[in-house]
Amino acid sequence: MHHPNPRAVHRSLAVLISLGILLLAPAAASAERIVALGDVHGSFDGLTAILRTAGLVDEELRWIGGDAILVQTGDLMDRGAGIRNVFDLLIDLETQAEEAGGRLVALLGNHEVNNLVGFRDGVAMEGTLPTPIYATFVDADSETRRARALKQWTRWQRRYPACTVSSKQEWLDARPPGYFAYVESLAPEGKYGRWVRRRPVVAKIGDTVFLHGGLSPALPELFEVASLEQINAAVAAEIAQWDADRTYLEAEGVVLPFSELAELYCALQYEIYGLTSKTSDKAAAHRQRLEQLRDRMPTASTWLSFSGEGPLWFRGFAQWSDEEGPALLDRVVELFGARRFVVGHTPQITGIVARFDRRVLLIDTAMVFGPSAGGRPSALELADGEIFALYRDQRVAVTTDSTPSPSSVPQAEPIEVEEETEVSSTRWLDPNGRELPFTSPEQVRDFLAKARVLSVDDIPIGVTKPKRLLLDHGGNQSRAAFRYVDVRADRQRLSTGKMVMFFRDSYINEVAAYELARMLGLDNIPPAVIREVDNQKGSVQMWVENAIMDNQRRADSLKPPDQLHFNRQFYDMRVFDNLINNVDRNQGNILYDQDWKLWMIDHTRSFNRDKRLPAPNDVIQCSRGLWERLKALDESEVLARLSPYVTAPEARALLVRRERLIELIEEKIARQGEQRVLFDYGDPRSSVAVSYDEIDVPPAPVDGGG
Repeated sequence: MHHPNPRAVHRSLAVLISLGILLLAPAAASAERIVALGDVHGSFDGLTAILRTAGLVDEELRWIGGDAILVQTGDLMDRGAGIRNVFDLLIDLETQAEEAGGRLVALLGNHEVNNLVGFRDGVAMEGTLPTPIYATFVDADSETRRARALKQWTRWQRRYPACTVSSKQEWLDARPPGYFAYVESLAPEGKYGRWVRRRPVVAKIGDTVFLHGGLSPALPELFEVASLEQINAAVAAEIAQWDADRTYLEAEGVVLPFSELAELYCALQYEIYGLTSKTSDKAAAHRQRLEQLRDRMPTASTWLSFSGEGPLWFRGFAQWSDEEGPALLDRVVELFGARRFVVGHTPQITGIVARFDRRVLLIDTAMVFGPSAGGRPSALELADGEIFALYRDQRVAVTTDSTPSPSSVPQAEPIEVEEETEVSSTRWLDPNGRELPFTSPEQVRDFLAKARVLSVDDIPIGVTKPKRLLLDHGGNQSRAAFRYVDVRADRQRLSTGKMVMFFRDSYINEVAAYELARMLGLDNIPPAVIREVDNQKGSVQMWVENAIMDNQRRADSLKPPDQLHFNRQFYDMRVFDNLINNVDRNQGNILYDQDWKLWMIDHTRSFNRDKRLPAPNDVIQCSRGLWERLKALDESEVLARLSPYVTAPEARALLVRRERLIELIEEKIARQGEQRVLFDYGDPRSSVAVSYDEIDVPPAPVDGGG
């Protein structure tokens, strides 16, 4: 797992201190009044209304708060159309508050960092909350910028055709007038980009810590940050390194100033591949630098800024149960030292929520979504030792804990933290059958990323010739599968005779399949990470011990004790395979462990650009859990989580297949009835059983694997 370079962290820390934004000085403890605002998301009307209610600005939006401290906990951006006005107001108020003896403390949110690295899908959430954000950036030069960018893109497209759309009109439609001014404004030297990059992640004022998501007890172990100063410095170092890397790629012509994250990653991979055959010292040095840059790309497993356990994404403060929360919070207090924590990020449609003896205050009340979705402007007020919740029409003393409610507000937030904080029910075993001490998917992935490779053996089956590794970390040993195939072709005929367009056979897809499965609540794809083994880049995936392949099960005529449960796992697999366009599901890449749990492996031949469902006739039934998550799957979440692994056209094709899957299942429900299509695991009454034999599975290739 990547950790920020200590020297870079120290340099960034020095910069933050020189800018005066760590805000950890005890002098702040004497402040009489602190007002904290949660997620704004471009809701200019909501922001100004609550600032007036709090007595911080007048009708002309001038600061009248005196020496009060205004804290905003991040996510000013995306969703709402008033982003530009929000930025301009807070930039002005920062100066005005300082002149009056007060302060404005604006913190980073995950949406700010998304935009800084080129992930802009939250700007307009099509299908959830369409917003004309780009239109607010239109000026007299918009069409000139757009025409100039189109010429640049046309030349770039010839160099990297697989990394973008083929139609100029489709490209233009996704980049309306105002798009390029928006991108420029967030560049390192842009008006808003400069301001946002100066924001800290966390601020401690007196005995209260403010931040966007939360502080995980696992932070020191996972990212070697053990103080609030180190958190601020580490995120600043990641963003600074990213800016430097992107500048290099732009100078080399690999990306354009307005290229999005998925386009950048795809072009980078192609550039590295193209340098493989060049032997000059200059080409070798260039390739080495590009590979290092690729390894630093934003991912949830390597970046503190994107990790589900990181301060911008963590939802534990909102999701911990009343029983487990106090002890976990005690650990956070021990690590970071504070009386209370004030966070946004997780919407609370009942209003501001207090938890764990008011030591945690959840202040995101989804103001951008408005009253129809349960959202409303709010602020938290800390004054003279008391806590108040401010709304437009009332000021309520927060004297006891309140109960967080499951939010019905539409969200574009990845459900990554649910995955990271989830207690895994899977029992992972070492080669001798002893249970390993992993309690969460994150711990498994951390092991896979950090463990020493003790041995590498050939696996005598499989078309792509994967390897079997023996790993050791901290005295724990496990086996893992290492896949390193990385082949692309416009057309490829499979051993079955099927012709596949836009063929891609890559180890990267193994990690993409795992990430998507977690978003869908599926826990039967083993965790996988990308790392090097013997100077070879590939995917390292946890080994399922004491498992048999489906071809062996068939050959031995083995029957599961619960045929209904067995069938149902199979039907969910078919839904998932259609979603990811897996063209190579066969008896060699379906496993069953000793509990007859079905495990899906080998997804290297998935995620291509074909928008059609590969096998719609195989979609017969679907679990209700998978069905609901499939419908709720957020486009921006998919793009954020998968952008390091799939190209932009592949991601768009995935989303089209999702819509077609939903339409297909809805048609089945309308025609056959819900009872014959949807089921609940463990409930024999929830659906009509369908024969397993109605679905055919191709045999494994002659060499035995996928």
